[in-house]
Amino acid sequence: MIKFLLGMAFFIQILNASCQLKSFENKSVSIQVLKKSKENLEISKENLEYQKNYFINFPNTFNDFKMYLGLRSDTFGFENNITESPLFNQHMSYIDLFFQLNKIQKECLYEKIINVFQNGHAQVDAVNFFVYLTNGVMEENQRKFIKILSKRTDKEQKSFWYLYFDGPHPEKKLPKHLENIKKLNENTYSIMISALKQVQQDRASEDDGHGH
Repeated sequence: MIKFLLGMAFFIQILNASCQLKSFENKSVSIQVLKKSKENLEISKENLEYQKNYFINFPNTFNDFKMYLGLRSDTFGFENNITESPLFNQHMSYIDLFFQLNKIQKECLYEKIINVFQNGHAQVDAVNFFVYLTNGVMEENQRKFIKILSKRTDKEQKSFWYLYFDGPHPEKKLPKHLENIKKLNENTYSIMISALKQVQQDRASEDDGHGH
């Protein structure tokens, strides 16, 4: 029993270290590997090893996310000439499963969420669903999420908030549940406000026919 507990402690330490070192960044896997890790996890959702594999194999960049689960397009996805990714029709189950990884440390999950948001833009379905579930995380565990986000560069933070607010009809004012961020970290709050204004300006420009 003692050996087992020591082994578990070592595993958690290693996983946490990998998050701190961001060793999973820029790691792309084949769609077949992602599908297999999902199949295994669905057989036994509480299996720690299966959760770890799914977490590692889940897309870690916006481009991989879009190529595997979203739309292979640089637009919102309302046009007729877009191409759906191989797993597009199953994107909800893949994304849901990621947010249900209850044996992976929150810090690790939040790091990967922030990674996926980098250089992203709104798209119908997969991307918007990922942002929607992230919004739920922001409401439920805002303090911890902001603590991790605030450690990123200003540019990375703004990129996160840009996708967070992006869409054909962005918020006209800051949502109430985000107002408390000013008390948590003034710099992150300032970056968030700047990103919201940028999205509003970009979308207004598109509505005027000037493009992005």
